[in-house]
Amino acid sequence: QHLRDHGLLHVPALYPHFPDLTTLNLSNNSIAFLPTQISSLKGMRFLHLDNNFLSFIPDLSRLPELQEFRLPGSYTHPRAHATP
Repeated sequence: QHLRDHGLLHVPALYPHFPDLTTLNLSNNSIAFLPTQISSLKGMRFLHLDNNFLSFIPDLSRLPELQEFRLPGSYTHPRAHATP
């Protein structure tokens, strides 16, 4: 799913509709919060969050297939990263 450049303020609830999602590009939006449910997408291989305003990123270690996680240009609050 490519949802880049859509002016999104939050991540749409994709989890129940696309359980086999492998690529999610949310770059160039205004997303501040990455929901913990993102960890339920066990087949996620590519997650792009470039150029957002993130204040929370859940523990992504629950995504065993994740090969590429991009965050350049995104402002992240110093406490944005959840600890395991």
